[in-house]
Amino acid sequence: MVKVTNLIKAATLVLSVLAAMPALSKASKEEAIQKILPQLENKIVATMKAAGIPGVAVAIVSSDKVYYIKGFGVKKIGKTDKITPATLFQIASLSKPVNATMLAVLQDKGKLSFDDSVARYLPSFRLRTQKQPLKICHIVSHSTGVPNSGFEDQIGKFAPRENIIRRLQKTYPVAQPGKRFIYHNAMYGVLEDIIVKASGKPYERALQEDLFKPLGMKSACTGLKALMNAPDKAYPHVPNYRGRYVPAEKYSSGYYAFRAAGGVNASIQDMSAFLQVYLGKSSHIVSRKSLHEVTSPFVKNPKAVITSEVRKGLITNTFYGYGWQSMNYGNQKIIYHQGHLKGFRNFMGYLPNDVGIVILTNADRKHASKIALKFFELYLNA
Repeated sequence: MVKVTNLIKAATLVLSVLAAMPALSKASKEEAIQKILPQLENKIVATMKAAGIPGVAVAIVSSDKVYYIKGFGVKKIGKTDKITPATLFQIASLSKPVNATMLAVLQDKGKLSFDDSVARYLPSFRLRTQKQPLKICHIVSHSTGVPNSGFEDQIGKFAPRENIIRRLQKTYPVAQPGKRFIYHNAMYGVLEDIIVKASGKPYERALQEDLFKPLGMKSACTGLKALMNAPDKAYPHVPNYRGRYVPAEKYSSGYYAFRAAGGVNASIQDMSAFLQVYLGKSSHIVSRKSLHEVTSPFVKNPKAVITSEVRKGLITNTFYGYGWQSMNYGNQKIIYHQGHLKGFRNFMGYLPNDVGIVILTNADRKHASKIALKFFELYLNA
Protein backbone atom coordinates (compact mmCIF):
# COMPACT_ATOMS: atom_id res chain seq x y z
CA MET A 1 0.00 0.00 0.00
CA VAL A 2 2.89 2.33 0.83
CA LYS A 3 4.48 1.59 -2.54
CA VAL A 4 1.22 2.34 -4.36
CA THR A 5 0.84 5.59 -2.43
CA ASN A 6 4.39 6.59 -3.30
CA LEU A 7 3.79 5.80 -6.96
CA ILE A 8 0.66 7.95 -6.94
CA LYS A 9 2.59 10.79 -5.31
CA ALA A 10 5.39 10.45 -7.87
CA ALA A 11 2.94 10.41 -10.76
CA THR A 12 1.16 13.46 -9.36
CA LEU A 13 4.47 15.27 -9.03
CA VAL A 14 5.45 14.44 -12.62
CA LEU A 15 2.07 15.65 -13.92
CA SER A 16 2.31 18.87 -11.93
CA VAL A 17 5.81 19.52 -13.30
CA LEU A 18 4.66 18.83 -16.85
CA ALA A 19 1.68 21.13 -16.38
CA ALA A 20 3.98 23.89 -15.15
CA MET A 21 6.49 23.51 -18.00
CA PRO A 22 4.78 25.77 -20.57
CA ALA A 23 4.65 28.71 -18.12
CA LEU A 24 8.24 28.13 -17.03
CA SER A 25 9.35 27.81 -20.63
CA LYS A 26 7.54 31.01 -21.58
CA ALA A 27 9.08 32.94 -18.69
CA SER A 28 12.54 31.58 -19.45
CA LYS A 29 12.12 32.43 -23.11
CA GLU A 30 11.25 36.05 -22.38
CA GLU A 31 14.07 36.32 -19.85
CA ALA A 32 16.58 34.98 -22.39
CA ILE A 33 15.39 37.38 -25.10
CA GLN A 34 15.48 40.40 -22.82
CA LYS A 35 18.95 39.39 -21.70
CA ILE A 36 20.38 39.25 -25.21
CA LEU A 37 18.59 42.23 -26.77
CA PRO A 38 21.30 44.78 -25.88
CA GLN A 39 23.95 42.55 -27.48
CA LEU A 40 21.79 41.96 -30.53
CA GLU A 41 21.11 45.67 -30.98
CA ASN A 42 24.82 46.38 -30.65
CA LYS A 43 25.47 43.78 -33.36
CA ILE A 44 22.87 45.39 -35.65
CA VAL A 45 24.15 48.93 -35.13
CA ALA A 46 27.80 47.88 -35.48
CA THR A 47 27.07 45.93 -38.67
CA MET A 48 25.15 48.84 -40.15
CA LYS A 49 27.94 51.26 -39.31
CA ALA A 50 30.77 49.03 -40.55
CA ALA A 51 29.04 48.15 -43.83
CA GLY A 52 27.16 51.40 -44.39
CA ILE A 53 23.80 49.63 -44.47
CA PRO A 54 20.97 52.12 -45.02
CA GLY A 55 18.12 50.36 -43.22
CA VAL A 56 17.16 47.27 -41.25
CA ALA A 57 13.86 46.01 -39.82
CA VAL A 58 13.85 43.26 -37.17
CA ALA A 59 11.16 41.26 -35.37
CA ILE A 60 11.50 38.50 -32.76
CA VAL A 61 8.35 36.50 -32.09
CA SER A 62 6.87 33.40 -30.49
CA SER A 63 3.48 31.86 -31.14
CA ASP A 64 1.68 34.31 -28.86
CA LYS A 65 3.95 37.31 -28.48
CA VAL A 66 5.98 39.84 -30.43
CA TYR A 67 9.00 40.25 -28.18
CA TYR A 68 10.73 42.83 -30.30
CA ILE A 69 9.98 44.80 -33.45
CA LYS A 70 12.03 47.76 -34.58
CA GLY A 71 13.30 49.68 -37.58
CA PHE A 72 16.85 50.99 -37.89
CA GLY A 73 18.23 53.55 -40.29
CA VAL A 74 16.60 55.11 -43.32
CA LYS A 75 14.53 54.06 -46.31
CA LYS A 76 16.89 55.80 -48.71
CA ILE A 77 20.40 57.16 -48.33
CA GLY A 78 20.39 60.94 -48.51
CA LYS A 79 16.87 61.15 -47.08
CA THR A 80 15.69 61.34 -43.49
CA ASP A 81 12.64 59.01 -43.65
CA LYS A 82 13.17 56.30 -41.05
CA ILE A 83 12.52 52.58 -41.46
CA THR A 84 9.37 51.73 -39.50
CA PRO A 85 7.72 48.40 -38.65
CA ALA A 86 5.20 49.18 -41.43
CA THR A 87 7.80 49.92 -44.14
CA LEU A 88 7.36 47.71 -47.21
CA PHE A 89 10.33 45.74 -48.53
CA GLN A 90 10.78 43.51 -51.52
CA ILE A 91 11.02 40.27 -49.56
CA ALA A 92 12.46 38.37 -52.56
CA SER A 93 12.66 34.61 -51.90
CA LEU A 94 10.83 34.89 -48.59
CA SER A 95 7.99 34.80 -51.12
CA LYS A 96 8.63 31.05 -51.39
CA PRO A 97 7.49 30.07 -47.87
CA VAL A 98 4.61 32.53 -48.26
CA ASN A 99 3.42 30.77 -51.42
CA ALA A 100 4.07 27.32 -49.99
CA THR A 101 1.75 28.33 -47.16
CA MET A 102 -0.85 29.43 -49.71
CA LEU A 103 -0.67 25.94 -51.19
CA ALA A 104 -1.11 24.47 -47.70
CA VAL A 105 -4.22 26.63 -47.23
CA LEU A 106 -5.62 25.32 -50.51
CA GLN A 107 -4.80 21.77 -49.44
CA ASP A 108 -6.78 22.21 -46.23
CA LYS A 109 -9.66 23.59 -48.27
CA GLY A 110 -9.63 20.43 -50.35
CA LYS A 111 -8.66 22.37 -53.49
CA LEU A 112 -5.39 20.52 -54.11
CA SER A 113 -2.79 18.21 -52.57
CA PHE A 114 0.99 18.57 -52.61
CA ASP A 115 1.02 15.03 -54.00
CA ASP A 116 -1.14 15.98 -56.98
CA SER A 117 0.21 15.80 -60.49
CA VAL A 118 0.93 19.21 -62.02
CA ALA A 119 -0.93 18.03 -65.12
CA ARG A 120 -4.16 17.96 -63.11
CA TYR A 121 -4.07 21.78 -62.98
CA LEU A 122 -1.91 22.58 -66.00
CA PRO A 123 -2.70 19.86 -68.57
CA SER A 124 -0.35 21.26 -71.20
CA PHE A 125 2.68 21.54 -68.89
CA ARG A 126 5.00 18.55 -69.30
CA LEU A 127 8.75 18.06 -68.97
CA ARG A 128 10.91 16.38 -71.60
CA THR A 129 11.79 12.70 -71.07
CA GLN A 130 9.53 12.67 -68.03
CA LYS A 131 9.11 9.07 -66.87
CA GLN A 132 7.57 9.88 -63.51
CA PRO A 133 4.67 12.30 -62.94
CA LEU A 134 5.76 15.82 -62.05
CA LYS A 135 3.97 16.72 -58.82
CA ILE A 136 3.36 19.96 -56.96
CA CYS A 137 5.69 18.74 -54.21
CA HIS A 138 8.53 18.54 -56.72
CA ILE A 139 8.15 22.16 -57.82
CA VAL A 140 7.77 23.55 -54.29
CA SER A 141 10.86 21.59 -53.13
CA HIS A 142 13.07 22.52 -56.11
CA SER A 143 13.40 18.87 -57.05
CA THR A 144 11.92 18.82 -60.56
CA GLY A 145 15.28 17.76 -62.03
CA VAL A 146 15.30 20.65 -64.52
CA PRO A 147 18.67 22.48 -64.58
CA ASN A 148 18.54 26.21 -63.87
CA SER A 149 21.27 27.40 -66.24
CA GLY A 150 20.31 30.59 -68.07
CA PHE A 151 16.88 31.05 -66.52
CA GLU A 152 17.95 33.71 -64.00
CA ASP A 153 19.38 35.84 -66.82
CA GLN A 154 16.15 35.51 -68.79
CA ILE A 155 14.06 36.62 -65.82
CA GLY A 156 16.39 39.54 -65.14
CA LYS A 157 16.22 40.64 -68.77
CA PHE A 158 12.40 40.58 -68.77
CA ALA A 159 12.05 37.77 -71.28
CA PRO A 160 8.33 37.11 -71.81
CA ARG A 161 6.99 34.82 -69.12
CA GLU A 162 5.38 32.46 -71.64
CA ASN A 163 8.76 32.05 -73.40
CA ILE A 164 10.44 31.07 -70.15
CA ILE A 165 7.65 28.62 -69.29
CA ARG A 166 7.98 27.11 -72.76
CA ARG A 167 11.75 26.77 -72.35
CA LEU A 168 11.28 24.97 -69.02
CA GLN A 169 9.40 22.25 -70.85
CA LYS A 170 11.99 21.98 -73.61
CA THR A 171 14.97 21.68 -71.24
CA TYR A 172 16.22 18.15 -70.67
CA PRO A 173 16.05 17.20 -66.97
CA VAL A 174 19.19 15.91 -65.30
CA ALA A 175 17.30 13.86 -62.72
CA GLN A 176 13.87 12.37 -62.22
CA PRO A 177 11.42 14.39 -60.07
CA GLY A 178 12.12 14.23 -56.34
CA LYS A 179 15.67 12.93 -56.65
CA ARG A 180 17.88 16.03 -56.75
CA PHE A 181 17.79 19.56 -55.35
CA ILE A 182 18.20 22.29 -57.98
CA TYR A 183 17.15 25.76 -56.84
CA HIS A 184 14.95 27.08 -59.64
CA ASN A 185 13.10 30.40 -59.54
CA ALA A 186 11.50 30.01 -62.96
CA MET A 187 10.12 26.58 -62.15
CA TYR A 188 8.93 27.76 -58.73
CA GLY A 189 7.04 30.53 -60.50
CA VAL A 190 4.79 27.91 -62.11
CA LEU A 191 3.13 27.56 -58.71
CA GLU A 192 1.39 30.87 -59.38
CA ASP A 193 -0.54 29.22 -62.22
CA ILE A 194 -1.44 26.27 -60.01
CA ILE A 195 -2.71 28.60 -57.27
CA VAL A 196 -4.88 30.43 -59.80
CA LYS A 197 -6.31 27.21 -61.20
CA ALA A 198 -6.92 25.55 -57.83
CA SER A 199 -8.38 28.61 -56.10
CA GLY A 200 -10.46 29.81 -59.03
CA LYS A 201 -9.26 33.36 -58.33
CA PRO A 202 -6.67 35.76 -59.75
CA TYR A 203 -3.36 35.26 -57.99
CA GLU A 204 -3.26 38.54 -56.04
CA ARG A 205 -6.86 38.13 -54.94
CA ALA A 206 -6.26 34.56 -53.78
CA LEU A 207 -3.33 35.62 -51.60
CA GLN A 208 -5.15 38.67 -50.21
CA GLU A 209 -8.39 36.89 -49.36
CA ASP A 210 -7.10 33.48 -48.29
CA LEU A 211 -3.74 34.27 -46.69
CA PHE A 212 -2.78 37.90 -46.10
CA LYS A 213 -6.04 39.17 -44.56
CA PRO A 214 -6.73 36.12 -42.35
CA LEU A 215 -3.18 36.28 -40.94
CA GLY A 216 -3.25 40.04 -40.37
CA MET A 217 -0.64 40.82 -43.04
CA LYS A 218 -2.22 44.22 -43.61
CA SER A 219 0.22 45.77 -46.07
CA ALA A 220 1.48 42.65 -47.87
CA CYS A 221 0.96 42.73 -51.63
CA THR A 222 2.42 41.49 -54.90
CA GLY A 223 3.68 43.30 -57.96
CA LEU A 224 5.73 46.40 -58.71
CA LYS A 225 2.74 48.72 -59.07
CA ALA A 226 1.51 47.92 -55.55
CA LEU A 227 4.98 48.59 -54.17
CA MET A 228 5.40 51.88 -56.02
CA ASN A 229 2.00 53.08 -54.83
CA ALA A 230 2.85 52.37 -51.18
CA PRO A 231 3.58 55.54 -49.18
CA ASP A 232 5.94 53.74 -46.78
CA LYS A 233 8.54 51.68 -48.67
CA ALA A 234 12.26 50.99 -48.52
CA TYR A 235 14.46 51.71 -51.53
CA PRO A 236 17.08 49.26 -52.87
CA HIS A 237 20.78 49.94 -52.37
CA VAL A 238 23.81 48.43 -54.08
CA PRO A 239 27.57 48.89 -53.55
CA ASN A 240 29.33 51.41 -55.78
CA TYR A 241 32.87 50.98 -57.12
CA ARG A 242 34.21 51.90 -53.67
CA GLY A 243 32.01 49.34 -51.95
CA ARG A 244 29.75 51.98 -50.42
CA TYR A 245 26.00 51.62 -50.64
CA VAL A 246 24.17 53.94 -53.00
CA PRO A 247 20.53 53.89 -54.12
CA ALA A 248 19.95 51.53 -57.05
CA GLU A 249 18.71 53.15 -60.25
CA LYS A 250 15.45 51.24 -59.98
CA TYR A 251 13.72 48.35 -58.24
CA SER A 252 14.44 44.85 -59.48
CA SER A 253 11.21 43.99 -61.28
CA GLY A 254 11.92 40.88 -63.36
CA TYR A 255 10.74 38.52 -60.62
CA TYR A 256 7.30 40.08 -60.54
CA ALA A 257 6.68 37.90 -63.60
CA PHE A 258 7.36 34.92 -61.29
CA ARG A 259 5.62 36.14 -58.17
CA ALA A 260 5.50 32.80 -56.37
CA ALA A 261 9.32 32.78 -56.43
CA GLY A 262 10.08 36.39 -55.54
CA GLY A 263 7.21 38.79 -56.12
CA VAL A 264 5.79 39.49 -52.65
CA ASN A 265 6.21 42.84 -50.87
CA ALA A 266 5.76 42.96 -47.10
CA SER A 267 6.69 44.81 -43.92
CA ILE A 268 8.30 43.42 -40.80
CA GLN A 269 4.86 43.58 -39.16
CA ASP A 270 3.43 41.42 -41.94
CA MET A 271 6.22 38.85 -41.73
CA SER A 272 6.12 38.62 -37.94
CA ALA A 273 2.39 37.78 -38.15
CA PHE A 274 3.17 35.21 -40.83
CA LEU A 275 5.95 33.56 -38.82
CA GLN A 276 3.84 33.29 -35.67
CA VAL A 277 1.58 30.74 -37.39
CA TYR A 278 4.58 28.46 -37.87
CA LEU A 279 5.50 28.87 -34.22
CA GLY A 280 2.09 27.56 -33.16
CA LYS A 281 -0.35 30.46 -33.22
CA SER A 282 -3.85 29.16 -33.80
CA SER A 283 -5.17 29.68 -37.31
CA HIS A 284 -8.45 28.72 -38.92
CA ILE A 285 -7.03 28.75 -42.45
CA VAL A 286 -4.23 26.20 -42.22
CA SER A 287 -3.73 23.08 -40.09
CA ARG A 288 -0.74 22.11 -37.99
CA LYS A 289 -0.54 18.94 -40.08
CA SER A 290 -0.10 20.86 -43.33
CA LEU A 291 2.43 23.26 -41.78
CA HIS A 292 4.42 20.28 -40.54
CA GLU A 293 4.35 18.79 -44.03
CA VAL A 294 5.57 22.07 -45.53
CA THR A 295 8.57 22.32 -43.21
CA SER A 296 9.59 18.64 -43.15
CA PRO A 297 12.80 17.73 -45.02
CA PHE A 298 12.03 16.54 -48.55
CA VAL A 299 15.30 16.66 -50.49
CA LYS A 300 18.91 16.98 -49.37
CA ASN A 301 20.44 20.39 -50.05
CA PRO A 302 24.20 19.78 -49.86
CA LYS A 303 25.15 23.35 -50.81
CA ALA A 304 23.06 25.45 -48.44
CA VAL A 305 24.31 29.02 -48.88
CA ILE A 306 24.19 29.81 -45.19
CA THR A 307 26.88 27.25 -44.29
CA SER A 308 29.57 29.59 -45.60
CA GLU A 309 28.75 32.15 -42.93
CA VAL A 310 29.64 30.16 -39.79
CA ARG A 311 32.40 28.00 -38.41
CA LYS A 312 32.90 24.84 -40.47
CA GLY A 313 30.92 21.90 -39.13
CA LEU A 314 28.52 23.98 -37.03
CA ILE A 315 25.72 23.64 -39.59
CA THR A 316 24.71 20.12 -40.64
CA ASN A 317 21.70 18.22 -42.04
CA THR A 318 20.76 20.83 -44.61
CA PHE A 319 17.50 19.99 -46.38
CA TYR A 320 14.80 21.71 -48.39
CA GLY A 321 11.14 21.10 -47.63
CA TYR A 322 8.25 22.85 -49.34
CA GLY A 323 9.41 26.46 -49.64
CA TRP A 324 11.44 26.20 -46.42
CA GLN A 325 14.99 25.13 -45.69
CA SER A 326 16.08 23.33 -42.54
CA MET A 327 19.38 22.70 -40.82
CA ASN A 328 20.93 21.69 -37.54
CA TYR A 329 22.75 24.61 -35.94
CA GLY A 330 24.89 22.74 -33.45
CA ASN A 331 22.32 20.37 -31.99
CA GLN A 332 19.33 22.64 -32.59
CA LYS A 333 17.03 22.46 -35.61
CA ILE A 334 16.35 25.73 -37.41
CA ILE A 335 13.82 26.17 -40.20
CA TYR A 336 14.54 29.18 -42.36
CA HIS A 337 14.72 30.91 -45.71
CA GLN A 338 16.76 33.74 -47.16
CA GLY A 339 15.76 36.27 -49.77
CA HIS A 340 17.77 38.30 -52.26
CA LEU A 341 16.84 40.73 -54.99
CA LYS A 342 19.10 43.49 -56.23
CA GLY A 343 19.21 45.98 -53.39
CA PHE A 344 17.53 43.82 -50.72
CA ARG A 345 18.66 40.90 -48.50
CA ASN A 346 16.31 39.23 -46.02
CA PHE A 347 16.16 36.34 -43.57
CA MET A 348 13.36 34.53 -41.75
CA GLY A 349 13.94 31.57 -39.45
CA TYR A 350 12.80 29.91 -36.26
CA LEU A 351 13.42 27.25 -33.65
CA PRO A 352 10.35 24.96 -33.78
CA ASN A 353 7.94 25.51 -30.85
CA ASP A 354 10.18 28.27 -29.54
CA VAL A 355 11.11 31.61 -31.12
CA GLY A 356 11.81 33.06 -34.54
CA ILE A 357 13.35 36.12 -36.14
CA VAL A 358 12.73 38.10 -39.33
CA ILE A 359 15.30 40.55 -40.69
CA LEU A 360 14.69 42.76 -43.72
CA THR A 361 17.42 44.99 -45.16
CA ASN A 362 17.57 47.40 -48.09
CA ALA A 363 21.18 46.47 -48.82
CA ASP A 364 22.61 43.99 -51.29
CA ARG A 365 24.91 41.78 -49.20
CA LYS A 366 24.38 38.99 -46.65
CA HIS A 367 23.98 41.17 -43.56
CA ALA A 368 20.54 39.80 -42.65
CA SER A 369 21.62 36.18 -42.31
CA LYS A 370 24.71 37.16 -40.29
CA ILE A 371 22.56 39.14 -37.84
CA ALA A 372 20.13 36.22 -37.62
CA LEU A 373 22.87 33.71 -36.87
CA LYS A 374 24.14 36.02 -34.15
CA PHE A 375 20.64 36.04 -32.66
CA PHE A 376 20.44 32.24 -32.62
CA GLU A 377 23.90 32.02 -31.10
CA LEU A 378 23.05 34.49 -28.33
CA TYR A 379 19.63 32.97 -27.65
CA LEU A 380 20.79 29.36 -27.49
CA ASN A 381 23.69 30.28 -25.22
CA ALA A 382 21.35 32.28 -22.99
